[in-house]
Amino acid sequence: MKSDPLRAWQMLRAYVTQETVGPLKGAARWLGVGLGAAFVVGVGCCFLLLAALRAAQDVIARLGVHPAWGVSAYVVTLIVGLVFVAVAVGRIGKGTLS
Repeated sequence: MKSDPLRAWQMLRAYVTQETVGPLKGAARWLGVGLGAAFVVGVGCCFLLLAALRAAQDVIARLGVHPAWGVSAYVVTLIVGLVFVAVAVGRIGKGTLS
């Protein structure tokens, strides 16, 4: 029985396409969903930090403390932001591309 070079080439091409294009499409989909989620979570965290800043400023204003303590609202917001970062870094894990 003779082997057909054209048939072998077609089989090789189909195999290479199957093993490269499929995983690349999966990786692109995985990356797209990840980037979209990162954007939405980033915007949400910014709004939460702005809310924390405004709440801290309101509490300081109601307490009637010295104006120099106004900086403490920004310190509270910084601490809340660092907690957000710590939680995000703690949630990073290696996933699959499927």
